[in-house]
Amino acid sequence: MSDITILDGGMGQDLVRRSGRMPSGLWSCELMMERPDLVRAIHDDFFTAGARVATVNSHSFL
Repeated sequence: MSDITILDGGMGQDLVRRSGRMPSGLWSCELMMERPDLVRAIHDDFFTAGARVATVNSHSFL
């Protein structure tokens, strides 16, 4: 039997809750640029809770 790793920690919902912003077309990109500290804090909380994997959005900003 293999181990199962769940990769969805609810980053989007946490960004909505902590930022107070409602999602729009580019809201996650805007938050990554404007509030990298918030994104980092959420990842840190996931690792504190036992996460072993972090996934990232790798958008190109032109």
